[in-house]
Amino acid sequence: MTSYVLKTMGEGEVVVYTARLSLWRFWKVFFYAMVLVVGATWMVSASRLDAQWLPRSLVVYGLALLLAFWPLVLRRSTELVITDRRAVAKTGIVSTSAIEIRFSKIETIKVDQSILGRLLNFGSITIIGTGSTFDPIAYIGQPLHFKNQLSQAMEAQSRGHPPDRVG
Repeated sequence: MTSYVLKTMGEGEVVVYTARLSLWRFWKVFFYAMVLVVGATWMVSASRLDAQWLPRSLVVYGLALLLAFWPLVLRRSTELVITDRRAVAKTGIVSTSAIEIRFSKIETIKVDQSILGRLLNFGSITIIGTGSTFDPIAYIGQPLHFKNQLSQAMEAQSRGHPPDRVG
């Protein structure tokens, strides 16, 4: 894995925890993809009566596949990592945006979860630091676990002990 975080890690720095975006963030996209699949399936059934519908249905199936695949690419290209020294959030595929904050600069870790987020285990994390703030990272899967891992890594660093690797 040649990720942004691995490329920017300092000597002896270790990844402690990696979070993922929740796929619930993309529920509308998956819904629209399913609507396209249903429409394309209708076109295939209509193509038995009129052959002009078959090529159109293949195009619609292709659009549905692209629409359903795109969130998976976005999820894979987003890195939310805690090392033994810092927290890193990187988004983007071609044009990327990354923010890193060292533990010594972190003041508060804020977790926001709606009722649905609590039921489906996703939420937003905002890391507030001295003189700066992360933009909220929305739709993180298991946000409380992320917060706990970050807190444990910060405590371990302040005690001078390496944190436990979670992965």
